[in-house]
Amino acid sequence: MAGSGWDDERLIETNDDTASALQIAMNTNGNALVIWEHSDSTLSKSIWAARYVAGNGWSTTKLITDIGGGTYSTRPEIAVDDIGNALAVWRQYDGLLFSFWASHYEADSSWSTAESISDYRWESPGVTQYASPQIILDNNGDALAVWGHLFAGPSEGILASRYEAGNGWSTAELIMGGAVSGRPQIILEANGNALAIWGLYDGTNGGIWANRYEVGSGWDKVKFISSGEGSGRWWPQIAQNADGNAFAVWVQNVGPRLDIWANQIGRAHV
Repeated sequence: MAGSGWDDERLIETNDDTASALQIAMNTNGNALVIWEHSDSTLSKSIWAARYVAGNGWSTTKLITDIGGGTYSTRPEIAVDDIGNALAVWRQYDGLLFSFWASHYEADSSWSTAESISDYRWESPGVTQYASPQIILDNNGDALAVWGHLFAGPSEGILASRYEAGNGWSTAELIMGGAVSGRPQIILEANGNALAIWGLYDGTNGGIWANRYEVGSGWDKVKFISSGEGSGRWWPQIAQNADGNAFAVWVQNVGPRLDIWANQIGRAHV
């Protein structure tokens, strides 16, 4: 608590099975939503959530995926706005194919029925550590989700979909493909615009790429933002200030070393 330090811990999930991969998002009113991956004795993995309301505490847990035994819902991500609305996205396996799904939380209400947000689906688990979603949500209730997607064979791409309050999700679009790419990160800019970065490996060299989304015009052209010695560039992260200037950082493989590199990205340059 501000000004008084940490409170006593609270138990908010009491199932007997395994919880992991939890994520939390909080708004300026002090309310929060936590989401996690739950594994039960049948080896199913489902997505659960709990809500914290300032002054009232934690709600009971809520199952937001409804799938049968032997299926998987993994790698959840969540974003909330200042009104208390939220969007959750995750990767889902139905016993045959992998795809990406989402659910919307209406402030002081309930979670919507989960829905697929991409027609791109794939069979092989492949390099599943790359295929994880990220999401941002503005205070108009609009959102952007990005994720790495595994196609047939070794190639992967970065896909994106926009959620518009009242209208739902747009058709997912490929914003870069043709190589192993993944671990995208995305940040919210002013007026609902966004900036995304990700790593890419073409079989010989790795690189960090970026693209800006502008409301009304969509995604711009991708820009290469890493260079220098070494072949592998991985695990990018990004942060931005109110003036639109951003820093991207990543791990870069230089011979036997793994170094940390950075690049400053001005609004006019991406």
